[in-house]
Amino acid sequence: MSVPYEGDSTKKNTHGLTGHNTKGGDGVWGESNPVAGRGVVGISDGGTGVWGDTKSGRAVVGVVRTQGDAVWGETSSGRGVVGACDGDGSGVWGETKSGRAVVGVVHTHGDAVWGETKSGRGVVGVCGGQDQGVWGTSENGDGVHGETNSFTWSAGVSGFAINPQGIGPGLLGRSNGSGPGVFGQGSKDAGVIGFHGDPRLQETTVANDGAKAGVFGASDVGPGILGYASRNSSAAIVAFGGLRSSAMTYPFAGEFFGKVQVNGDLQVEGDIFLPGADCAEHFDFSDAGQIEAGDVVVIDPAGSLERSSTPYDKKVAGVVSGAGKYRPGIVLDKQEAVDRLPVALVGKVYCKVDAQFGPIEVGDLLTSSPTSGHAMKAADPVRSFGAVIGKALGSLTSGQGLVPMLVCLQ
Repeated sequence: MSVPYEGDSTKKNTHGLTGHNTKGGDGVWGESNPVAGRGVVGISDGGTGVWGDTKSGRAVVGVVRTQGDAVWGETSSGRGVVGACDGDGSGVWGETKSGRAVVGVVHTHGDAVWGETKSGRGVVGVCGGQDQGVWGTSENGDGVHGETNSFTWSAGVSGFAINPQGIGPGLLGRSNGSGPGVFGQGSKDAGVIGFHGDPRLQETTVANDGAKAGVFGASDVGPGILGYASRNSSAAIVAFGGLRSSAMTYPFAGEFFGKVQVNGDLQVEGDIFLPGADCAEHFDFSDAGQIEAGDVVVIDPAGSLERSSTPYDKKVAGVVSGAGKYRPGIVLDKQEAVDRLPVALVGKVYCKVDAQFGPIEVGDLLTSSPTSGHAMKAADPVRSFGAVIGKALGSLTSGQGLVPMLVCLQ
């Protein structure tokens, strides 16, 4: 047909242009080619900008071959674009090479885009360029509204990123104001749920997929993920690990890379596993710059610690933690100061020893020696009382070296 259809109405509640198809086709089809423009445009001062109704097929279809908006609906009050399909098809379908596939604008109140179907897609927007498939704008209401009565994983509004090599999200929410980019509210389930993989497949879970996250959060000025619970009996964040595996290959409910700060009590119902070998505590040192890990240290007259140099010194405090392959598992009273170092209180630690005062064997008690910062075998039981720092877990027949030691001050 050489002359396009034109619709005009001066009567209230009368459509300017109406398209009906009772044989399973498209009710209204608008196409712009080759000049850039809009495939279907509807503007109303009160009512529906574009309305399509079909038994089976596409209620409203707009196709732009070059550049422009495929479907545009605008109204001052009401619905910008409405597509209803009673059968298997799409309520609203917009397709464009460059531009916006579906656009709905409401100036006062109402729904910018409304798509309804018994089986199929309520609203479909396809864009072959870099613009939006579906665009909805509203000054007072929902820009895009979607509903579903399905009991399965069908959604009111769905977004899919289909390029397997792409990095774009399936659904993106942005906010230029003080509100959230994406808001989710649920009456019986979670407000927002994120899955990696298909949640309908039992073998596909976050626990099986390792580091492939269900929900990822990142921020350059605040927390990547923030959880809040209004009730004291509810947790702000709950995590489960290894739900679908009896031999849990990835059993951690939470994993952190970096420092973790807890402002409050920490309650643990279970064991705590630490890779460190000793429990240490920070102490002030009078000569911290000269002290090394593994040194035997004693208490000086000012109450600080210094390197030992007297045999069987009853002022001996222990061994500086961190020598050899052992590191402290817990450090008490830790403060960010240059003149403080950790001293092992309980556990295993590598200690500097000098065997010139007697060979050291496994099980020997160790005490301070005349050699600065070194221990020796405690051979005198009388002088050893109150000066023992631990029990040797290794041996050294001659010279000086590092020997693992079980801390036991006595």
